[in-house]
Amino acid sequence: MNDVQTPHTVSHQIARGEDEITLAELLGMVWEGRWTIVVATVLVTSVGIAYALLAQPIYQADALIHVESERSIMPGHASLDLLQEANIAAEIRLLRSRMVIERVVNERNMDIRAEPVRFPIIGGYIARRPLENGKLRQPMFGLPLFAWGGEHIEVAHLVVPESWHGERLTLVALDDGRYQLSGPKGRTRHVGKVGELYASEDGSVQALIREVVARPGTRFNVVRRASGDAVRDLQRGVRITDAGRGSGGVLRLSLEGSSPVDVQATLNAITNAYVRQNVERRSQEAEQRIAFLDEQLPQIRRQLESAEERLSHYRRENEALDLSAEGLALLEQTVGVEQRAVEISLKRSELSRNYASQHPRMIALNQQEQQLLERRSGLDSRIQGLPASQQELLRLQREVEVTTALYTAMLNQAQELRVVRAGTVGNVRIVDDAITHAQPVKPQRTLVTILSLMLGSMIGLCSVVARTVLGNVISDPSELERRFGLSCYATIPQSPALERLDRASVRARNPRPILARDLSEDNAAESLRSLRTSLHFALMNHARRTIAITGPCPGVGKTFLSLNLACMLGQVGKRVLLVDADLRRGRMHEYFRRVRGFGLSDVLACQAEWRSCVQVLNEVSLAFLGAGTISPNPSELLMSGRFDALLKEWETDYDFIILDTAPVLAATDGVLVSARAAAVFMVLRGGAHAEGEIDQSLRRLRLEGIAISGFILNGMVRHASATGYGSSRHVQYGYTPSTA
Repeated sequence: MNDVQTPHTVSHQIARGEDEITLAELLGMVWEGRWTIVVATVLVTSVGIAYALLAQPIYQADALIHVESERSIMPGHASLDLLQEANIAAEIRLLRSRMVIERVVNERNMDIRAEPVRFPIIGGYIARRPLENGKLRQPMFGLPLFAWGGEHIEVAHLVVPESWHGERLTLVALDDGRYQLSGPKGRTRHVGKVGELYASEDGSVQALIREVVARPGTRFNVVRRASGDAVRDLQRGVRITDAGRGSGGVLRLSLEGSSPVDVQATLNAITNAYVRQNVERRSQEAEQRIAFLDEQLPQIRRQLESAEERLSHYRRENEALDLSAEGLALLEQTVGVEQRAVEISLKRSELSRNYASQHPRMIALNQQEQQLLERRSGLDSRIQGLPASQQELLRLQREVEVTTALYTAMLNQAQELRVVRAGTVGNVRIVDDAITHAQPVKPQRTLVTILSLMLGSMIGLCSVVARTVLGNVISDPSELERRFGLSCYATIPQSPALERLDRASVRARNPRPILARDLSEDNAAESLRSLRTSLHFALMNHARRTIAITGPCPGVGKTFLSLNLACMLGQVGKRVLLVDADLRRGRMHEYFRRVRGFGLSDVLACQAEWRSCVQVLNEVSLAFLGAGTISPNPSELLMSGRFDALLKEWETDYDFIILDTAPVLAATDGVLVSARAAAVFMVLRGGAHAEGEIDQSLRRLRLEGIAISGFILNGMVRHASATGYGSSRHVQYGYTPSTA
């Protein structure tokens, strides 16, 4: 009977290099492979749904912090360029720095991982289900060593040899509040008590297990990672983004993890550590500036006293001389310029402690100083036009006012810096504490389901197209004839009615149906009649009437065709002998519900006479000779002269001898039998054979000097892509394997 076959409808067009494949043909190809697409879609979608249900949910926590603009460290001196916008990129780098992240890792013991051992695949899903009254879930499947829900462990301290870092350690809960910690691969074991610090004799292993909630025997996986690895993992995990243009330095932080409580606590720890380092950094800067001011203030005070004394002395000598209106205006302008020049000079002295002369901030100060020099030069030219007494008075008064303003500013600055040094002032504040979303962000079950549905459909569609385009199978009789130069004597269509009848017979344990007898009006039966007619004319002038039916491989329908062709010839009054010449796996007797008994192998072995082994089947008008006892050396039996003598006797007694042979690529028996036949027909299953397989089968026969009469295509199926009859472009049938 025919096997289930796979459709190939346009592969012959592609193989011929025909590029114009119509939309109808493509749609037909998809329709023919619909079950492949459906199966792939169902499988991939099922995997996607299983992943969405069983995967560990991932939760996300978010927080907001505000990085304010840097306030001037010297009040009243905005001109010193200290009022600068916070460098958001630099602050983001600070948030991810080891200085901040390492604090969090150490504070939360994130270099230690401890989790219960769950049952593979579904254990996590079961453990996430709600517990009854908070109690531990009872073991399932009779496996108490796994954790099934409610188990918890808290490792406060763990020291292990460096070679154990990153290795999986096993902790087993024992009774009486004890535990057993095993090294990698269980090589060493340490037993401690919960809540007490354990230390090995050499001190290489130390552990403080603060809490264990589990049944005795429950296992936990514990990993002590290197601190640097834990820091890098957390640095990669935290996401920091600017809240957007115009947000004024607001940063959004987010972190994902499997535990909503842990991920929220970790993100809060990061924001708090960042705020602390910001305050500490500003306190350190304030300390440095206070030291600078304490050094400069006495000098500025002496300069101020000296300037005031000179001004007072000059006024006494010149009888309280006052500046003119023009002098007052010039005094105001020169005081501003001089004050600015002094500020720049102090700023340079301060920055020179931390920056080189080529630093951008130092270069900016130099540019500002150059602009002041140009402005001072202009003012000096105007002052030269004043009387000499006015010039001197302006100079002295300018010196007093500039020094007074500078001294006052530095005193105020020192006071504010002492407040900053106290560690209570920073330019970073937490706007929103971390909070975890109630729903997990991963996996997104709806999205996963939709994507898996699309992926499954795509995989199924691609497999159908690839199988058709790349399979290089031959499924068109005209293509078969063109490539191999042999005629295709018949195309036998698939018979759904025969398939149904065969399945019913197998279930009822009745003789298997024979198409020529039980379904004589079927389309496949009509095709067999056409084959019978073709054979009649092909062998009309041939002295011998021995026909060998062979094929490249098992399952192509050789037995089906041999049996039904023999029945068709018997129905027109021909004397037909049907011989099962497959001495290895011949099972033709099963069609007639006969026992294997003696047959061809026994006759060739001279253990029986052929006439006594032939069974006359009146219901199908033919004589049948089974394969007989399975022989360990069938090739030797077929090469004996006994087989040639039998053929001569049979050709005398019968009009036709139909030989059902073994596949030529599976064994040499088929070649040996075909070499003794007058006509050899190769049976191919439509759409099931690549060109190389057919070519190799023909070569195998031709090497023995066997002339192949032609092909018989079996198991043809009309496809949805077929669009017409008789055209070189469109054929009635596309061909695929099936059961017949």
